[in-house]
Amino acid sequence: MSIIRNRLYQFKQELLSNKDRAWYSHTNLLTAVDLLITDLDNLDESDWIRVNDEMPVERDSMFAKFKGTNKWKTGMFEKTSRDVLVTVEYDNGKRHTEVAHTVDGRWKLEMRILNARVIAWKEKPQPYKGDKNVSNM
Repeated sequence: MSIIRNRLYQFKQELLSNKDRAWYSHTNLLTAVDLLITDLDNLDESDWIRVNDEMPVERDSMFAKFKGTNKWKTGMFEKTSRDVLVTVEYDNGKRHTEVAHTVDGRWKLEMRILNARVIAWKEKPQPYKGDKNVSNM
């Protein structure tokens, strides 16, 4: 939904910066609605990032400070990413989605999967915040 949020912020800035209020024309409002509809139509697919194009940002792990010292042990890793959603594709072409992260540039899934590979990823969505129109009893 960040695409829609960014578009709405763009419209808000245009409204605030236009002192004569000419932005409220029928054509401008229709264009704004058309842009939002296009953004919504593209939302599901546009959030996915192919692993060939980009990988999640990795940060130093708690072991990074030991790299290159005698304290560095097998099983330690230098970099790790946050959890993201991934699409896994099997050799037979079937796909499913699960949560994974990277460790030193390699994908780590909760369960090891044979004959499959991660082909795309995207940020995990924000948690459900509840219905603002329904009172909690």
